[in-house]
Amino acid sequence: MNPKKVSIKVGIEGTEQHYKEVKNQIEKHVHDVIYEKKHEKFEVEVKRESEDEIKGQNWQPIFTAVMEETHKKFKETNGFAYSFHPKPLEIILKTSLSEGEETKEQAARIEEYARQVVEIKRKELSVEAIPYKIIIRDKDHKKLYEKLHN
Repeated sequence: MNPKKVSIKVGIEGTEQHYKEVKNQIEKHVHDVIYEKKHEKFEVEVKRESEDEIKGQNWQPIFTAVMEETHKKFKETNGFAYSFHPKPLEIILKTSLSEGEETKEQAARIEEYARQVVEIKRKELSVEAIPYKIIIRDKDHKKLYEKLHN
């Protein structure tokens, strides 16, 4: 007899206690349904989503809005990135701008507009407020402008 191996992977949000309760319920249910009825061996893998994964999912519509809206208003924007590591969250807008005084002023305008989009979407979607930094890069990927928001 060659027993089968069944693996189940589930993402669980919430506290450690909630995670353990759900994990135990899943293991018991799988045992009752599969093992008792089919006499098969099984393995249950229950994973907990990291805080950064959850934040990334929650913030994704905000990132999309920033990317789309800044590109509509400022044709110089041509790329977008974000990172939760290192903290605080970094929202990075890449541009076709070159080094210069007028460029820094334009970068400041882009940053301010992006901040407004972030705040409007964050409130609209009831997403947790966390500190973030908006970084504007030039065409050579050098930092032109940066501002921290708490």
